[in-house]
Amino acid sequence: MLEISGLHFGYGGREVLRGIDAKLQPGTLCGLFGPNGSGKTTLFKCCLKLLATPAGTVSIDGRDVAGLSAGDMARRVAYVPQEHDSPFPYLVKEIVLMGRTPHMGRGLFEIPEADREAVADLLWLLQVEKV
Repeated sequence: MLEISGLHFGYGGREVLRGIDAKLQPGTLCGLFGPNGSGKTTLFKCCLKLLATPAGTVSIDGRDVAGLSAGDMARRVAYVPQEHDSPFPYLVKEIVLMGRTPHMGRGLFEIPEADREAVADLLWLLQVEKV
């Protein structure tokens, strides 16, 4: 569950988010709509702890994200930015496998076979296994 309570954020002296409250149950599909510059991306970044909020709380599964380490956050949420320029020409399966990194052991170059199989199954399901 994602719970946002009394969230505030601003850039410089300009307030962008003021008293945001929301509660999303597991399995809920939610869309966030608004004009450019209305704070949609800022809200996501606050929820992901990419921006420090001066007031309010964000909790995931009952745990305040302020107390979670980067590793804990990575095991709970994933974020794909709208734009990203990669320095390498990664394949789709390689990008998807990167999402498993927080769940793997310490061997940076050791990818468990179960993860490889899960990614192959997912890409087949989405019909993008050839990409």
